[in-house]
Amino acid sequence: MVRALVCTLMLVGPLLVAHAATYYVAPDGSENGDGSEQHPWPTPQYALSRVTGGNTIIVRPGTYRGGVQLRPEHTGTPEQPTVLKSEDKWKAVIIGSETHCIWTEPGCEYTIIDGFQVFGARHDGVKLCGNNCTVRNCWAHNNVAMGLASHNTSGNTFDSNLVEYNGSHVQFHHGVYVGGSHHTITRNIVRHNAGWGLHLYAEIRDSLIALNLVHGHRYRTGILVACPEGGGGNRIIGNTVVDNADALDVRRGRGEVIANNILCSRYDPIILRDPVGEITLGPNLCEPASANQGPEGITGDPKFIDTVRGVYWLREDSPARGKGSAQYLLATDFWGRPPDATVPPALGCFPYVEALTKPQAREKWYWEWPYEFYHSQEMGVPDLWDVVEG
Repeated sequence: MVRALVCTLMLVGPLLVAHAATYYVAPDGSENGDGSEQHPWPTPQYALSRVTGGNTIIVRPGTYRGGVQLRPEHTGTPEQPTVLKSEDKWKAVIIGSETHCIWTEPGCEYTIIDGFQVFGARHDGVKLCGNNCTVRNCWAHNNVAMGLASHNTSGNTFDSNLVEYNGSHVQFHHGVYVGGSHHTITRNIVRHNAGWGLHLYAEIRDSLIALNLVHGHRYRTGILVACPEGGGGNRIIGNTVVDNADALDVRRGRGEVIANNILCSRYDPIILRDPVGEITLGPNLCEPASANQGPEGITGDPKFIDTVRGVYWLREDSPARGKGSAQYLLATDFWGRPPDATVPPALGCFPYVEALTKPQAREKWYWEWPYEFYHSQEMGVPDLWDVVEG
């Protein structure tokens, strides 16, 4: 009997590494390895087939073809989440999935997907079907449907992601498509996707939408917030939403807070459709003027560094400087720094930083566009979350 039990454990053991540990994946890894730094596994999906939840998988730079699927057995805990992390930001590339590049199944909770470049999926770049998961520091581009998506879920976080050029249908495919409750959508750059930028639909409630830069959706709205019947109670704070057909569209709002934003569009920058209750309007900069910009709202050119080249940092003479309310400050700014409590906050997602007004801040960019470095060892898209480091 004891011998039979030992044999059974030997059979299932390699497939169920249950204790918390860190494992490695590399393009030259082997299925015969043990997942250590010295003997990594060959793909993220193979690594997931060898471990259960609560472990960390570090994926080294390289290209990994096909999708990566996290199942319920990969569920972590709040104290010990399952982590799937690119060793170097954007250097582990997941490409060409028949479905999504990376996704969690329903029932897979408390997972963190960190730092990947995902593109070429037949559906979404990253899709969360479970609750209480995080997608951060990822670059999702050129996927057939959405860059990032999560439907009818709760407690998910989308933070500091670059989401661009996703979608093949202007009506159905968006940069970020999220519905449900208690989500956190912060510090993302969402630009040039087929449909809406942030499409928070069919309904979203009790969520934070803050410090996002959303631009370049010429035929659709930058941020759509569709609340459930009875209102949503969402906080829409400190976003910069410009160069879209519309800036902000809130449907069935009640308990929403709209404050410290820069919202510019061809039409009314703040559309409140069918509100069912009171909406708090703090200071916002709108261009053109909106009846919904708040009693402390201002109108006019926000005076960005260079909108033609997609540079939305504030100039020294920007009217957005010092016009925000400290009441709506978050714990950190776009770059993850504590806000400067000695000066009134700026409107929009970027605080004024004098160094960013200098040409030197963009000297490595290709013709000053924040889309490509000069052809050198630093080829690729600039990491706009690192520009004020130190």
